Amino acid sequence: MPGRVFNLKKGGAVVRIVRKKEERKAKPHQEFVKSIIQECTGMAPYEMHIIELLRMNKDRHALRYAKKRLGNIKRAKAKRDQLSVYARNI
Repeated sequence: MPGRVFNLKKGGAVVRIVRKKEERKAKPHQEFVKSIIQECTGMAPYEMHIIELLRMNKDRHALRYAKKRLGNIKRAKAKRDQLSVYARNI
């Protein structure tokens, strides 16, 4: 596989190593600590606003608001799903 030559001797080709991204899974202890912190600190103001939007059946608006706050659509979808489960259980 040819690569680009960068060194002074102009003989050694440099090839970038492509690494696979691995899915990370939280350990049980980490999940436990997260749940304790969530229980002690409560909800952030933006999370309470998202819950209010979900109660009014404005799922799309809640998703857009979460994306604006979190900066990523994937995180926003996960947060919306998490808070919708929380809102149903209240």
